[in-house]
Amino acid sequence: MKVVKAPDSIPITEPGPILFAAGGITNCRHWQNEFAELLDGGPGVLLDPRRDEWDPDAENDEVKRQIQWEYHGLRIADAISFWFSHETLQPIALFELGGALERVQAAGSKPRIVFIGCDPGYPRRYDVACQTILAGHGGIVRSLESLALGVSHWATAF
Repeated sequence: MKVVKAPDSIPITEPGPILFAAGGITNCRHWQNEFAELLDGGPGVLLDPRRDEWDPDAENDEVKRQIQWEYHGLRIADAISFWFSHETLQPIALFELGGALERVQAAGSKPRIVFIGCDPGYPRRYDVACQTILAGHGGIVRSLESLALGVSHWATAF
């Protein structure tokens, strides 16, 4: 997959599916690079919200630009993959997961596919599992490799 990082322009005319890589950024290992490597060579575009350079003390305009990029990417993507790493709780990713699961159920909205993975040490793994089951979604994987494998199968068949 071709990787597009925030805040670069999101290409909507590229061939193949658009996948948003949702999950922890702040105080989390850089799992997005590993995920992109696992998907390398596959069709489509991977939207990576983790910037190569980010000032944690960024001013409001830059923070707003980042939030807008993510909001737009989450809504135009054909699928969203969530990875909850063990380092932090990732409240924004949890919020985004709730929205994505609601949009899956809404007629005519995107995305229709949500992939979910939780590191076995993620402190809220049970909560994610319960919420996804209540939303009618099943199948949470326990490794980034398994998450990438599911995404790869989907993207190839897209």
